[in-house]
Amino acid sequence: METLGATADRGTIPFTVQADDARAVERAQIAKARSGDLSAFEALYRANASRIYGLCLRLCGDPSLAEDLTQEAFVRAWQKLDSFRGESAFSSCARKASAQSATASSGERRAGKAVPSIRSGID
Repeated sequence: METLGATADRGTIPFTVQADDARAVERAQIAKARSGDLSAFEALYRANASRIYGLCLRLCGDPSLAEDLTQEAFVRAWQKLDSFRGESAFSSCARKASAQSATASSGERRAGKAVPSIRSGID
């Protein structure tokens, strides 16, 4: 069995898990994130962001918009974390949120509406 090294809470509690137990680690991160642990949600983000970005890029074709849609998908995932039942992987929830964001953005672009950027006012 292959082992993965994983660290919880930014290195304060080291532990090793079997590859088969990766879902258990994810469930633990979700539980911590639900209780307000931002570092646990950051771990979920880092584990899934590149795949979500790739999906958004395929759906919209614009790298800058794909970045915004990726961020929006994770904001939605954070907001709906309490309703996540855990019957599927967190990445499934994030993919669904990104597809919804991309679809909404595409519809707004086709309708000629300005698509708000998550970065508005930050720069």
